Amino acid sequence: MNKENMLKTTKKSEWKSVRPLIKSYLRSSLFLLNQEMDNQILMFVISQLRLSIMFFAAFPSLAKRLIKRSIHLWATGDENLSACSFLLYGTLLQSVPPTTLIYA
Repeated sequence: MNKENMLKTTKKSEWKSVRPLIKSYLRSSLFLLNQEMDNQILMFVISQLRLSIMFFAAFPSLAKRLIKRSIHLWATGDENLSACSFLLYGTLLQSVPPTTLIYA
């Protein structure tokens, strides 16, 4: 799903019922990325976030936080964590609106 389709999805009436659940999942995942120190767990969380990255287009503030955290993990992590973070960052750049990236 690309960002245009995701933005169309947010206009549907069903979105109102699932929006809080998706936002809670994304916020909890970001919280885990900020609190966890084990590289294996961080790589698992990143791999799961990559599968749901298109939902960040609907939440620009969460996308900004993910951009900052993925860059931090890319710069400070070991080789494997750095690679996972870079892939997450690249996927995120393709999924969020450009205005989100300007102010991140």
